[in-house]
Amino acid sequence: MTKWIIQEEANDYIPFDDVYFQDLLGNCAICGNTDYRDFTPEWFDVLTDSTQLEYMLDDIDHFITDLGMPITQAVSQTIDAYLDLPVAIKQDTITPENAQVIYDALKNQYYYSSSETLCQLLSDMTSKNWYHTTIHGYCQGDWNELYYPDDDTINIRLIESQYFGLYRDYSVHTNDFDDENYYDFVASMRVYDFEDFKDVFKNEFGDLLKDGDTVEMRHIKGYTQVPQYKSETIEL
Repeated sequence: MTKWIIQEEANDYIPFDDVYFQDLLGNCAICGNTDYRDFTPEWFDVLTDSTQLEYMLDDIDHFITDLGMPITQAVSQTIDAYLDLPVAIKQDTITPENAQVIYDALKNQYYYSSSETLCQLLSDMTSKNWYHTTIHGYCQGDWNELYYPDDDTINIRLIESQYFGLYRDYSVHTNDFDDENYYDFVASMRVYDFEDFKDVFKNEFGDLLKDGDTVEMRHIKGYTQVPQYKSETIEL
């Protein structure tokens, strides 16, 4: 029979992993709260810059009016020039209907002043429908806006947890002997706030649990400060 000890650990500061988070974020964008860091791809920055949108519209008008270019070609050429869209959200072929929608979207650029209307612009300019949600941390001021395409692989709660550091760390130990003071360290385990702790533990160690094993959970109850003294002789 094995006794399992799962002990909550004090969260040490862990440097933010930009590479991992950018990979997790994919084609999503985070912005809106100036107290927190933005994560926005360059093409997103263009579509949220009214000056850049005005330049795009001017170029399309020039191609159509001055050069006699069909609207599909004018729009396609302009998008390629201004937006380095990832393949996953780029329209394969721009039809006359798509081109007119994009052209109208650029003409109505000043309408895109809210999260809802920005999602409409993103939907018009790419091959995906776009949505937004507010992600939160522990405190009232911990928030930001997440813009994301229609994609089943996007894990919004994991993005939120990584962005705000919403997790707890645990160490897992076992004791196969009668000595209560002896434990073998097995592994460390990180559990995000949206995850069920028991499910995470069973997924990680379920194959090792045997009939009769017990599992003890040790939560951090609080912290104590113990004063330390040093002696010196003084003259009065």
